[in-house]
Parts: sequence; C-alpha cells; structure tokens
Amino acid sequence: TSIFRDSKGRLWVGTNGHGVNLHDPLTDTFQRFQNDQDVPHSLADNTVWDIYEDATGNLWFTTFNGVDRYDAAGTRFNHYQHYPGNSTGLSSNSVQAFTRDSDGMLWIGTRGGGLNRFDPINQTFTRYLHDPDNPASLSNNTVLDIVQTSDGALWIGTGAGVDRFDP
Repeated sequence: TSIFRDSKGRLWVGTNGHGVNLHDPLTDTFQRFQNDQDVPHSLADNTVWDIYEDATGNLWFTTFNGVDRYDAAGTRFNHYQHYPGNSTGLSSNSVQAFTRDSDGMLWIGTRGGGLNRFDPINQTFTRYLHDPDNPASLSNNTVLDIVQTSDGALWIGTGAGVDRFDP
C-alpha cells in the first residue's frame, strides 16, 4: 500500500493486512513489524496506508487503528487512537492520509472522521468536520489525501471532491 525511503536509506513497505516491512540495503535483509495484542507497543494494525518521517527521525504510519509513531531509537510504536467520548483526540481510527505542514503540524485524514491537526509539541488534536449548514466547512468527512502547497494552503482530496484550506 505504500513504500517510503527513510533518511538512513532504508525502505519501509506498508502492506494491506501484513504490517510493515523494513528493508536494510546494507545487509539486504527484511524485518517485519506486525500487531501483537500481547505487546503494547507493537504496530497498532496490520494495514498500513501511508508512511512519513519527521525532522527528528521518528516514523509515522497511518493504519486502520489510528496513527503510530515509531521512535527514532527504533524501540517502540506509540499509538494515537480514537477514544469514544474524547472530543479532543483523534476523530477516527480509520486513518487514510497525512502530511506535515511548514509549521511542523501533522494533518491526518480519516475515513468518516474528517480532518485532524496534530500538534506534536503539545500532543493535541484539532478536528475539522463537514457541516452541512456551513458551505465553508470540509466538503466530506472522508479524507483520502492531503498536500500543502508553497503558499501554505492545504489541498484535501475528499469523498466529495477537492477542498482548498488555508490553515
């Protein structure tokens, strides 16, 4: 479902149901990371849609069970998930896409839960949802892709078309 080359030249390969595989070109070996219910800091879900590396070397994975951050030390996955009743957390666990903007914020697109802005410093989420009474809101709560352009705007591919958002 995705392939990403990290800053160390390694390839991360996200799969549909089989976790994420790491290929080390120096040793020509693969290592697989999968969800293990008995290991709290394993991958949250075995379907990985997108992969991203932040400025500090942490790797981020979008899954069907939230967003995972794999720490730069390579020791654990930290989970960011939706918890019913928590209106300040991730809006949905079915995460399709994300991007990092020029201010260091992560924008997370979900299937049915709209758009989320994650502040990695404060560890907080802000939600942006479709409101049928507000024509300036997100056009649909299914967000499939997000790109930031040089003028700072976010272009958001949704289940109802493309939106332009100025954060």
